[in-house]
Amino acid sequence: MEKLVILGAGPAGLTAAIYAARAGCDPLVVEMLFAGGQMVNTPEIENYPGYRSIDGPSLSEAMRAHADSVGVRFRTSEIRGLEKTPEGFRIETADGPIDAARVIAATGASRRKLGIPGEAELAGRGVSYCATCDGGFFRGRTAAVVGGGDAALEDALYLSEILREVTLIHRRDTFRADGILVRRIREKGNIRILTPYRPLEITGGMKVDGIRLAHAQTGEERRVDCDAVFVAVGNVPNTAYLAGLADLDEAGYVLAGEDCRTKTPGLYVAGDLRRKPLYQIVTAAADGAVAAKAAAN
Repeated sequence: MEKLVILGAGPAGLTAAIYAARAGCDPLVVEMLFAGGQMVNTPEIENYPGYRSIDGPSLSEAMRAHADSVGVRFRTSEIRGLEKTPEGFRIETADGPIDAARVIAATGASRRKLGIPGEAELAGRGVSYCATCDGGFFRGRTAAVVGGGDAALEDALYLSEILREVTLIHRRDTFRADGILVRRIREKGNIRILTPYRPLEITGGMKVDGIRLAHAQTGEERRVDCDAVFVAVGNVPNTAYLAGLADLDEAGYVLAGEDCRTKTPGLYVAGDLRRKPLYQIVTAAADGAVAAKAAAN
């Protein structure tokens, strides 16, 4: 049986692993894809202490290297379930079960979908949820970015460097993003802002050719011709496997205090899956440290 298993290798999971390893817990990290989580898809990070500017993949690589240096073990597999056992927990993965005395759940969140016609049909054919992953496919062409938070504006700024024109679409008149991002957006000559508009349909046959919108107040419809649509309208916490073991709010986020403990002894949560006022890399890392300390004690 493992002493401690950490589910997820984003900034919360990696920080938890580093702290747990230093405490002598010999943690095992289970990650479905690769280290870094959503951080990998962030083109530029300017608010993580110690770095004036760093791209997400580089920070992810540095955190993973730090974890490797203190002996953290990693396993790549899909997490399919978690149950309480008399001895601790059983984690069901695509490659078989793992038994653990204690578990830190740090599986983060995934990009929310628009849920409009054309989105699913054209996914991978112009509809994307990762500007850094797919932006290069549309170099010199046009794209729409849907959203009004930090992620949406960061995506628009990144794309504006490699695309001919970017249209930023938001359903409200004001943005939720940091003021510095809003200022940069307004200063960019090839970013067009459309507010307040909500998306109705992504159009195209074999590939995206545009997006149909409606004015949020008047209902007046208009169309934006574009070669791609990048969606950045918030996140959905990856917590379905925690139902019954942790209290969840109406949106699926785990309700846990600053000590990161859940209602099930031995189960801790860290990062973007926990309900809190600020979702940032630095707060995810802080959660990881707190959860690891609690688990080690």
